[in-house]
Amino acid sequence: MKMHGVLCRVGPGGYPRIATLGDARASTCSVRLALDYIDDGAGEVLGYASFEEAAAAVKLGGADLLLVPGAYPQIRGFMFDAALGLRDQFVGELPPIVLAAAPNAPAVESVLYLHSALQQVASDYEDITGRSLLRVEVSSNAVACQRLLEHPGRLALTNLLAADAYGVFVLATMRDAWPMPTMLFGQAVPSLGTDLRAAFEGRAARRRGAESAEAPDRK
Repeated sequence: MKMHGVLCRVGPGGYPRIATLGDARASTCSVRLALDYIDDGAGEVLGYASFEEAAAAVKLGGADLLLVPGAYPQIRGFMFDAALGLRDQFVGELPPIVLAAAPNAPAVESVLYLHSALQQVASDYEDITGRSLLRVEVSSNAVACQRLLEHPGRLALTNLLAADAYGVFVLATMRDAWPMPTMLFGQAVPSLGTDLRAAFEGRAARRRGAESAEAPDRK
């Protein structure tokens, strides 16, 4: 995995340091959810190029918590990561999802940039319009806007924050703001399962020791 480092730092600072998917303009849905989580309290949001990079930062001690919205298709990988443990969860609000084009550039190509979390939105668009699109997955809604500006004439699904931040033209609102279950992970601590296994192994070792001690008396 190529590491890009911290792309943005926002918030008042202090504990907790929340790592999540971000960009240089702090325009991702995940950064917004993290800011909502710390609200007016202390804390800092660190934006990374991917959730996986953000998770690596938590494992290495560069951040305290990893924030992942439930819409991320690979969230299960963090749930079952032995180096991570669930610390908190809440329901935040995602900004509207919009269909966008580059300014002053009609969308003449059937190519759509989108994050993997928005595949269902793309399917809904195709069902409504009857238009088939070549979908190109990118790492975030912000990157979808960047690719759109690099390739005028194509389309992008993104959030309204990123659309405003990058100055792309909004063609339609595909989803209004809606609630999103969100999880926060931290470094793993010894689990109940590990503790129970150690207890059973210790009990079994004591039993074997007791049986060995009694064995000569049985002869």
